[in-house]
Amino acid sequence: MSNVIAIEPFDAAYPVKQMGGKTNWYQCQVIGVVHDGSHDQGRFVIITEGDDGQMYTSSMPSVRRVDE
Repeated sequence: MSNVIAIEPFDAAYPVKQMGGKTNWYQCQVIGVVHDGSHDQGRFVIITEGDDGQMYTSSMPSVRRVDE
């Protein structure tokens, strides 16, 4: 059973590894944290906007804060 904790949203970027080992960072907004149990490290719940203009949710183990 997952435990989702809502937090004050903040702008961030999430990493995507490319072929060749390079990491690209993509804009997102963090809206929560999900924790699946005592042995789980937790993940950030994020919202991203696709190239099609649709909004998508996902979870990532790491993000970095983007200060405006």
